[in-house]
Amino acid sequence: MNAMFLTDLASKTRRGQIALINQGRQIGRPAYGYRIANRIEGSKIIRGLREIDPDTSLIVRRIYRLYLDGSSARAIARTLNEERIPPPHTARAWNHSSLTGAHSFFGILTNPIYEGSLHYGVIETATDPATAKRVYRPNPKETWRITQVPALQIVDDETWHAVQERIHSRSLPRRHTAGAPSLARGAMPLTTLLRCSRCKGPVRTIGRHRWACNESKARGKCTARTFVLRDIDRLSARQLTSWVRRHKDWNHILQDAHNRIVETRAHLRAELSDCNLRMNRLVQAIETGTDTPQMRDRMMELSDEIHSIEAELNRYAIGSQFQPETINLKPILAEYASNLQASIDCDDPETRIEATIRLADLLDHIDMSAGPTRGKARLRIKPNAIALIRVATRTLANA
Repeated sequence: MNAMFLTDLASKTRRGQIALINQGRQIGRPAYGYRIANRIEGSKIIRGLREIDPDTSLIVRRIYRLYLDGSSARAIARTLNEERIPPPHTARAWNHSSLTGAHSFFGILTNPIYEGSLHYGVIETATDPATAKRVYRPNPKETWRITQVPALQIVDDETWHAVQERIHSRSLPRRHTAGAPSLARGAMPLTTLLRCSRCKGPVRTIGRHRWACNESKARGKCTARTFVLRDIDRLSARQLTSWVRRHKDWNHILQDAHNRIVETRAHLRAELSDCNLRMNRLVQAIETGTDTPQMRDRMMELSDEIHSIEAELNRYAIGSQFQPETINLKPILAEYASNLQASIDCDDPETRIEATIRLADLLDHIDMSAGPTRGKARLRIKPNAIALIRVATRTLANA
């Protein structure tokens, strides 16, 4: 019944959103350059109305002008940050992705609302059953809902089309070089774990075998330079094997991991209780006759949060029932790390990628710092003791 209710609720919500789009009203938070212009007619509040913000719309026009003059999105973001211009909504700083868009979302330079049209159904959200996280999937263009709103046009048609042509001309698809080693694909699961050793900010790929601190590349807040390093997956696997063999006092590590598991589960239970309480309040409000689209949207968000928290609780359940002093994990983990390293060192790309994914699950993060020569980098892994306990306990259970 819960699944049927959520499916029906999602269908009704989309139907209501499509009706608003057809009327030329915007859904959700206004885009940068606009402000809310809701009005009261009789006893009703007409929501979803927007108008051009005279202050931020000037910034939008300036961004388009700078991009047409030859400035890159990163250079424009750096200029706006240096001038201390407030970024869109709750962002900490301007970033190139807020201008060009990311993960199928529109950025300021690609959002068609600035040329006077509203688009609905560009992407759809779904919950990954394996990770309980939201994923965003682009929809085919023939399914989009498009409504013209000339009153919201900030950029003229000529400028808009010129910017789109320049973006498409610079956005060439990445091709895999023939005969190239499988590093580029095998190292991808580790990319999200990379961080700069100076500012502790994330490190992102900027090319084959090349990485850069995100704070430095996009925002100019870190002095770290570009890192060049091959075989990140192999180096990380060797460091993990060495780390397991080098450590002798495992009781301290296991006790700390056990305490983290207990504390994390207590925190997750508190969050789950709070989400359930808020969900019950919304259900009671709807049953008493107070029913709005915002309430139903919030119910869907709470439902996703509850599923995510429950999945986390299940993950942390493994290992919480074991007492650290009763387990000798070093020989088990040493053998597991050696086998993992052998799989990553092999020449089979599929085996290497699969082993790299398992390696990523065992690490908290990987610090990347400058090496002995310019452009080179060093790695320093931080193993996840809780993940190591899970691996050892599963191995003991299957033995």
